[in-house]
Amino acid sequence: MTDELRRHLADVFAEDDRQRAERAEHDDWMARRNGGAAPPMRESEPGALMVGRVVENARAGSPASEANGHGDPDAGVLFGDWRDSYLACVLGFVVGETRREMRDERDAELAKIRRAIADQSHDCRAALAETQVLFDEQYGQLCAEHRQQQSEIKKLRRELETRDRIVAALKAENLEVKRMLGEIEDAHKDFAARLENDRRDRDAVLAAYGERLGELRGQLKGMWLDSVS
Repeated sequence: MTDELRRHLADVFAEDDRQRAERAEHDDWMARRNGGAAPPMRESEPGALMVGRVVENARAGSPASEANGHGDPDAGVLFGDWRDSYLACVLGFVVGETRREMRDERDAELAKIRRAIADQSHDCRAALAETQVLFDEQYGQLCAEHRQQQSEIKKLRRELETRDRIVAALKAENLEVKRMLGEIEDAHKDFAARLENDRRDRDAVLAAYGERLGELRGQLKGMWLDSVS
């Protein structure tokens, strides 16, 4: 319900309360003025019958002092006879008819407003139902996407854990390879040093053998010369 419709309903209800209060006040005033005569015409009574009753009650009344209910004969008097009461009753009838027409218009307006409210409520319920359906569909899609994302995240986590284990194993192997390379390098250096020492020893031995062969050759040559001579 919009604010404009609420304000309009508040105005209509306030006007209805005001008219009801005025009608009750007018009925009380007419009862006091007629001095116990029949009250003005009600909405449920036909207009001709009510006017006839008004005329009969007015003619059966007393002069002006009795009609107005006070000792002053000039208070509220136009004709000074039963016509004053008749005029007052007819005016009351006209006011009642006018109020009835206004009330009918008001009721028609209220019915129109109620129909508009009902239509708006129906439209709102339909829109709400449609919105709920769309929300449920979108929520279902989001839940499905969320579950898929969670599954992908778990898969990625498993892959990362596997990769981390592989990396850790490779690092351990790398350290082992570096250690083995260090050992191989140390062994190579030691082997090279031993080869160098062996080469030196061999060269020294070969040099000693050469010197010894030279001595032996000199001795053989001397012995051969001695045998020839």
